[in-house]
Amino acid sequence: MTTLLQLHVDIEVRVQGIRASHPGWLCAKGCDSCCRRLAQVPQLTAAEWDLLREGLAALPPERLWEISRNTAALAGQRSRPVVCPLLDQTSQACPVYAQRPVTCRSYGFYVQRHLDLVPEKWTTRGMVF
Repeated sequence: MTTLLQLHVDIEVRVQGIRASHPGWLCAKGCDSCCRRLAQVPQLTAAEWDLLREGLAALPPERLWEISRNTAALAGQRSRPVVCPLLDQTSQACPVYAQRPVTCRSYGFYVQRHLDLVPEKWTTRGMVF
């Protein structure tokens, strides 16, 4: 298993634990709030880009064109928050959910520092990817 995929597993274990102990947690399937409230488009590592490319390759051409158009529109956008260019506005879902980057996997789950939910715990374990 690659380091990136192991990190994904580690994050998922932590997220499932949070959801189990906090049934009212806002982040759940069907919620696209985080995708609509980005401070900026996430910066990806090379390994994350490789995985994302796999997901994008499976999309139909018209969806790729829409993503390309959304991405180009961000170039001149000065206002915040940013809506993720990958978000499918019709289904309100991520078309590459299985290949989403670490930022998206952990968004919203590290903000309660008193519960030791700090992203550094996931990213400074000697993992380089």
